[in-house]
Amino acid sequence: MNKKKCNRCNEIKLLSEFSFDKINRGYRSHCKRCRSNYQLQYRKNNKEKIREYNRKYDLKNKEKKLELQKIRYNNNINGIKDKKKKYRKKNIKECRDISRKHYYNNKEYYMKKKASREKNFGFVKLFDNFFPSSIGIIWHHVNNMIVIPVPKKIHTSNLGLDHREKMVIKIKKIYGLDVTRLLSI
Repeated sequence: MNKKKCNRCNEIKLLSEFSFDKINRGYRSHCKRCRSNYQLQYRKNNKEKIREYNRKYDLKNKEKKLELQKIRYNNNINGIKDKKKKYRKKNIKECRDISRKHYYNNKEYYMKKKASREKNFGFVKLFDNFFPSSIGIIWHHVNNMIVIPVPKKIHTSNLGLDHREKMVIKIKKIYGLDVTRLLSI
């Protein structure tokens, strides 16, 4: 009596190939393989219905899900960090591209963050930008003594480690000034 017939595929199989049915206190009428195939087919045919159900469930149980996520994260911090490191090592180029895109799309945010950091370090702002923001002109510090107004687009598009060198070239194109000569005076 360790065998049972599946009502779907009509094969006689071992009881271990059937799921236990808690309601009827016995085994299901379909084997695990047939049930799996049925569920797969159902998901394919009812994608929108399932998606809508999941959306409603997520909205209804938002706090519960967040709490569970926190618990899972706290129980497995090291494992998650290791997975992230492995992923970054494996997909280094993609991660860099994503970071760069995020930086360029949110450049103003990072500039404000940098400015607030500098403010906290004790840098003193000598004067406010008296150009209206609609004009789009900001001040470029050639050094701690010389400040030159430049278009905001040019200034923000040339950020990075070699920012000053790039800006010297741009200032020469705009004003015809040789900044290196100004610095030597």
